[in-house]
Amino acid sequence: ASICYRTIGSDVRFIELHVQKKKNILRLFLRTIKVKLNDPKHLIKEAVPENHRWGAGVIIWLDLQDLLKKKFSLDDILDLITQSFNSCR
Repeated sequence: ASICYRTIGSDVRFIELHVQKKKNILRLFLRTIKVKLNDPKHLIKEAVPENHRWGAGVIIWLDLQDLLKKKFSLDDILDLITQSFNSCR
């Protein structure tokens, strides 16, 4: 399953969330326009491949076990999402 969010008054998706039940992982595609996201916890794993037709962006793989082990927090994730949203406005 996937969930997409767009900026208000625009057709630009700034985040796409994919739930991967089989691996118990969340995959987030974050669009970044002319900025590099500040990622002190190193959650960003790779750039979005060009064949995805997403434009500039990054992929974050979130293992839910890591969240439970407190390797990162929801605030860390929300901060990256906020940065992506702000870059797309």
